[in-house]
Amino acid sequence: MTELQAPPSGGTPSGASGPEGSRDGNWLAPTPPGRGAARPRVRRRASWRLWAVAVVLAGAAGFLLYKGIGTSLDYYVTVRQALADKTKLAGRTFRLKGIVQPGTVHHQGDIVDFTVAEGRDRIAVENIGEPPQLFQVGIPVIVQGTFVGSTFVSHEVIVDHTGNYLPSRDGPLPKGTSATGVTQR
Repeated sequence: MTELQAPPSGGTPSGASGPEGSRDGNWLAPTPPGRGAARPRVRRRASWRLWAVAVVLAGAAGFLLYKGIGTSLDYYVTVRQALADKTKLAGRTFRLKGIVQPGTVHHQGDIVDFTVAEGRDRIAVENIGEPPQLFQVGIPVIVQGTFVGSTFVSHEVIVDHTGNYLPSRDGPLPKGTSATGVTQR
């Protein structure tokens, strides 16, 4: 359908000439192609494209948030979980949490061998590099590495400690408290 132009307030279209009020004699001439009638379609098409781009960007942002939150929630795998999913974890780098077992720590140059445990489950760890100063028997650690056979080969040891820091004291602790500040009953 073509759009008809109404004359301006002077009674004839702008640029009109002749006694009839227009060049072709009809002041209600159809709009030439490419003017007026096609513009709404271009706007509709442009707004559709804008919505499509917005949906794609929102989807991408949502996916990145989901992946980012998902991986940050899986900060480490416990010894029990690692043993249960050993075939799935083989060849993948991940973080393993366990308690360093007494009598298992052996230094051989820049390699430290030890065993981490959770309950009765145990995994032998071979750490390449010097562990942190706080590393000792009986504390929880998080080691990052991968399974090589039945041994977990690690390049990083993180000591997992509480956020309870107490000022140093001279003399014995008050009765009923431990070195960690937990009241014993």
